[in-house]
Amino acid sequence: MEQLNLFRIPMFKFKNENHLELKNTVFPFLSNPELFVENTNKGAHLHFTSPELHKMELFKSFTDFTQSCLEQAMTAMGYLPNVQITSLWATKHIENGAHHRHSHGNSFLVGVYYLSGEDSGAQKVAGTRFFNPNRMFGQIMPARSAEKPALLQTEFNNPFTEGTLIIFPAWLEHTTMPNRTGVHRYILGVNSMPLGLTNTDQYDRFNYQDVSNVEMISSKKQRFDYKP
Repeated sequence: MEQLNLFRIPMFKFKNENHLELKNTVFPFLSNPELFVENTNKGAHLHFTSPELHKMELFKSFTDFTQSCLEQAMTAMGYLPNVQITSLWATKHIENGAHHRHSHGNSFLVGVYYLSGEDSGAQKVAGTRFFNPNRMFGQIMPARSAEKPALLQTEFNNPFTEGTLIIFPAWLEHTTMPNRTGVHRYILGVNSMPLGLTNTDQYDRFNYQDVSNVEMISSKKQRFDYKP
C-alpha cells in the first residue's frame, strides 16, 4: 500500500546551536519591563515589544539565523529563496499569560522562537498549539485504535523547547495555553514576505519590494492615532 499525503501543511523546525549565546546577549535587554509598556494593555498577562527588533544590531545574530532558516523553508517548499524579515518582536507571558487563537495578516511565512522559560520541573512551559484548517473531516469520527495515533488530527501541540524556531504559513491558526509554571515565558515572533520578482502568473506579476527597514507603526498609541 502506498499512502499519498495530499495537501500537506508545510512546517519546519530548526535548532539554534548558538542559543545560549543569543539568550545571554538579548535577555538583559528584554528583562527591562519598560520595553513592553507601549504595546501592552494595562493589566494584561501577555506583554509585547515593538515589532522593529530586527533593525537592532543586538538581534543581528538571530536575524541572520532566521533568514537562513526562512531561505531553507522557501527552498523546501519549491520556491526561490527570496524572502525578507518584515518584523520581529518579543512577547512575555507572565503567570497565566496566554495568546488567543490567531493567524498573521500581511505575511507569507512566520516564525516562533522559544527564547526563555523552559522549566525542568513537573509542570512544563506550554508551547504552541496549531489548528487543522480542514475541519470537514470532523463531521464523522470513527472509533479509534489503541495501537497507533489517528492520522487525521484536529490540532497539533508543539512543545516549548528553548532554542527552537518553528516556521509555518502565516494563515495557519495557532495559540498558546496559559503559563502556569511561575516562570516567565519569552518568545520571539517573526513575520516575513517574499522579495523581488515573481514568475508564477503571466498576468498577475508582482515585484515584492524590500521593506525590512521601512518605517512601521511600532506602538499601540501610533496604531490608534494613525491618519493616512
